[in-house]
Amino acid sequence: MFHNNETSMFVLIFKNHFHHSLLEMEQIKTIKIIVAGDGAVGKTSLLDRYINDIFDDNSLMTKGIGFFSKTIKIDHKGNEYNVIFWDFGGQEQFRFMLPNFISGAVGAMLLFDLSRFASSMGIEGWMNLLMERGDFPLLLVGTKSDLEDANHINLDKFANHIVESNERCFGYMKTSAKSNYNIKETFYSLLDHLVKRDEKTNSKQDSIEKFVA
Repeated sequence: MFHNNETSMFVLIFKNHFHHSLLEMEQIKTIKIIVAGDGAVGKTSLLDRYINDIFDDNSLMTKGIGFFSKTIKIDHKGNEYNVIFWDFGGQEQFRFMLPNFISGAVGAMLLFDLSRFASSMGIEGWMNLLMERGDFPLLLVGTKSDLEDANHINLDKFANHIVESNERCFGYMKTSAKSNYNIKETFYSLLDHLVKRDEKTNSKQDSIEKFVA
């Protein structure tokens, strides 16, 4: 049982804590990034490695849409970004529903499997889908570099040609979620590009180096 003075003190502490929590919530901005590509190219594995630093050989393909999030700080201002990665299932039967979820995205990763040349054939279709519904930069990502075969030279040429011929596609990175190769660097590349793009638009001076955890 609280006495009057104790009750007043408790209410004051609760109000201050609640007010502080609301201020923290107001400071966090949400960023939406789409991760797309054909089924089984490793979208969920890439996100799991980056977000949770884990790799599961038995990871199941996403049915519909999956979500991952990571809070990123800008140290010198104390601001935070809540980055939501939308993991688009690559199976054909889910493709019809995806255009409705592209709105609001500020960037996208488009993945293909370096060990399966056929997976690169879907890139053009994915690019058309993303560009028709959104005006944002794309990063092309080759996955499973630990398994790439003799076709990887042709795939590299193909990927670089896409980057050179499409101004919305700003870069190409090769990764391996299994060996953790180039994972952080790939996400850094996308986030760095988004911040620099935002600086040009809003004349901001924030650097991505200050908010990659």
